[in-house]
Amino acid sequence: DNNNSIKISYTYVKQYQHLLSNSSVGLPTDVWLPANKYIKPQYSNQYSVGYYKSFSDNKYEFSTELYFRRIGNLIDYKDNADLFLNPHVEIQVLKGKGQSYGAEFYIEKKYGKITGWISYTLSKTTKQINGINNNTSYPATYDKRHNLSVVLIYKLSKAWDIGSTFKLTAGGYITIPEGSFIYYGASFNYYTTRNGYKLPPYHRLDISFTYKNPKKQLKSRKPEWNFGIYNLYGRKNIFSFFIRQDDSELYISKAYKMYLYGLTSYLTYNFRF
Repeated sequence: DNNNSIKISYTYVKQYQHLLSNSSVGLPTDVWLPANKYIKPQYSNQYSVGYYKSFSDNKYEFSTELYFRRIGNLIDYKDNADLFLNPHVEIQVLKGKGQSYGAEFYIEKKYGKITGWISYTLSKTTKQINGINNNTSYPATYDKRHNLSVVLIYKLSKAWDIGSTFKLTAGGYITIPEGSFIYYGASFNYYTTRNGYKLPPYHRLDISFTYKNPKKQLKSRKPEWNFGIYNLYGRKNIFSFFIRQDDSELYISKAYKMYLYGLTSYLTYNFRF
């Protein structure tokens, strides 16, 4: 009817660019590889069904959607791949398949002094590539099981808006050393299964103020000033892991995490035309 709908879709996609992510410790690196005689284009079949509803004279909108995706010709680095200054990365990868599925929920308030939306996604993405992880499936680096966003905007006056955004995602997966052993007087690390370590969750709160001169909004340029604070409570979200030899204890390694920045202010000027 006018307020409720059900949507069903099927999508087939071929992609001629492959994203390779190094999931081991150290600086995260992403490499884009084009399809060639060694690497076939990846493809996916996706099925989805969703329910959509508007209510209170279209003041609110709600939707939920389920999806399932099968992916072919996925690539990933083989075990013990030689990546350092290697001009032929394509010979360091293996091909396999993957799948992704989940549920998405979304509700939005579109009118009034207070507007905003809440979205939440529960999902899972895995790979299965013969020759990696003993031929068993493993989580993708970018598999983040939970993803929550909350956005609120309060209209103080015709000229001023105040907004806040809260973001929370589950941590991704990486491969790290879980121990070490001594062989002929030298120390060697042994690692988890592929992407066997789950990173801590990522979250932050942002706040912003927007000024729009009502008189100038009638003009074609429509300028506005926006300033605020990113990561208001200074959350130290992890960017990468490093493993270093402990100088005080022989054959002992320790893990260190690195984050990019904490609380950060910003100022922007925007105009539309």
